[in-house]
Amino acid sequence: MDSMLIVTIVAFVLLIIFVVVVLQLTKSKKKSGYKKRLEQLEYEKNQIASSPVGPELAKVESYLKNEKLEVMYNDWQERLNDIKETKIPKITDMLIEAEYSLSQTDYKSTMYKIAKLEMEIYKVRTKSEFLLDEIKELTTSEERSRAVITKLKSRYRELYEKFIDTKPEFGEIAQSVELQFENIARRFEDFEHIMDKNEYENVSTIVNAVEEMLKHMEVVLEEMPAIVLLAEGILPKKIEEIKAIYEKMTNDGYSLDYLNIEFNIEEANNKIKDVLDRAKVLDLEDSVFDLKVLTEYFESLFTDFEKEKIIRSEYDDANKTLNSKLEKTNRLVEDIFEQLDDLKRLYDLAWPWSASRT
Repeated sequence: MDSMLIVTIVAFVLLIIFVVVVLQLTKSKKKSGYKKRLEQLEYEKNQIASSPVGPELAKVESYLKNEKLEVMYNDWQERLNDIKETKIPKITDMLIEAEYSLSQTDYKSTMYKIAKLEMEIYKVRTKSEFLLDEIKELTTSEERSRAVITKLKSRYRELYEKFIDTKPEFGEIAQSVELQFENIARRFEDFEHIMDKNEYENVSTIVNAVEEMLKHMEVVLEEMPAIVLLAEGILPKKIEEIKAIYEKMTNDGYSLDYLNIEFNIEEANNKIKDVLDRAKVLDLEDSVFDLKVLTEYFESLFTDFEKEKIIRSEYDDANKTLNSKLEKTNRLVEDIFEQLDDLKRLYDLAWPWSASRT
């Protein structure tokens, strides 16, 4: 009985020791986890403090040749000072407070302070990265923009050579196209001018403008020859053909009022004039579509004329057949009347009719 009691006591004591050891290990593991997280946050803070924002901002000092750039520089410097002199020290103080709570094994407070640290570091890192991007937009703009402009100049030369090779196809519009190429060339000169004056804040405006103008010129070179061909060549000829056929058929007695040809020709000429006027300022919106619609309309008139001719031909044929039958009937009636006297002698035509014998 005494031995059983001793065994029970020993087992109870061992259980208590086991529970205590497990709790200590759990606390130690938790403490170690919090400690590692604080070390990671310390590292992240140091990364923000050593970011290249300062050296990158120092490059801007050599560009300070105009008031607008100085305003931008001063704003960036203030934001950098705020990060270095206010935000970073605040994060340092928060780290110290969290480490103190951890040393006091106040895990609840430690966890809360770590969460606040993570949020603060995220906000400061985002501000630092955004500031760096803004500064780099300026400091790397020359190299980046020159690379873009070089490609745009190459594209400009390709388009201009294509225009020269096909210049006769543009008719009177060729002068407007040449003027637009000159405008683009002046944009390249504007680019060099602002680069010489270190006005990098205006670079993107020039580059974007050149890109848009070249895109537009691609459309012009693609669509303008077709517009000129339709508006100055094909459609006027079709209109003259339609007018000639319409006048001849009208004189021949065809009833074509339902086609409203005279009104539609006037409207078509107005539309063609509008298209050409807009083409002179390189406005091509819907021009190809409008001209194709007109072309299809006048093509359909040829079909309408042919239908009228076919109907007239069928009518004439039917009329000839009817006249032929009518002539035969008339001849038959004449023959009957010519033989009427003979019939009277042969037949008693009084009612009731009866034949009289000779």
